[in-house]
Amino acid sequence: AHEKPQRDHQGWGESCLTNCFDKLKTPSFSRGARLIRRIRPTCAAVFFLYQPRGLPKLGQPTTSLMPREDLQQRVDAIRWFHRIDLGGVVTPGLADSPAKLRRVQLPADLSGKTVLDLCAWDGFFSFEAERRHASRVLAVDSFCWHGAGWGTKAGFELARETLRSKVEDRELEVLDVSPDKIGVFDVVLFLGVLYHMHHPLLALEKVASVTGELLILETKVDLLTVPAPALAVY
Repeated sequence: AHEKPQRDHQGWGESCLTNCFDKLKTPSFSRGARLIRRIRPTCAAVFFLYQPRGLPKLGQPTTSLMPREDLQQRVDAIRWFHRIDLGGVVTPGLADSPAKLRRVQLPADLSGKTVLDLCAWDGFFSFEAERRHASRVLAVDSFCWHGAGWGTKAGFELARETLRSKVEDRELEVLDVSPDKIGVFDVVLFLGVLYHMHHPLLALEKVASVTGELLILETKVDLLTVPAPALAVY
């Protein structure tokens, strides 16, 4: 499936490639790699191996127990990356999170599935996975919560509190994840991260090691017209 590429935020990535494949350790990784090489620079591609059927009704956004005025004040005090509906108050994130959600096509039915959201930041996709009835969701981040950038964990914590969410959190770098540290998850989200990694292939190996069934990877497509192997880091 092809769609017109959209600019994400602050000029990052005019074209994105979303690949869904079982495990990077299986032949599906090589199929995904061949797909990447075939995509034109002006296109965004979606590649899926899993499509649920018989979908139940999604959970509805939680209505905050906090007075709207108080919630708005707390939201305004935080610099947000994700746009999250906190039950009448939507956080003013830089990224159009609902648009990315439509692009990656997260399975609508996650009943009984465990979900790992790597580099979760404000947690939009973590909370969305919970809303889609995932049995357990773990949000992992480090740099965007306590790194040298402008991000903090305040947004995630306020959203979890307001939504009365049971999403778990763990502060960990991508290259430090392993089955021994966090276990293996049915569904792993690795969105908008790979093109920031200085060791992308190692990152993919680490992510694959904690993926049980489905990995959803979204990243920027670049340098496709270069005839020799090339790598761009953002």
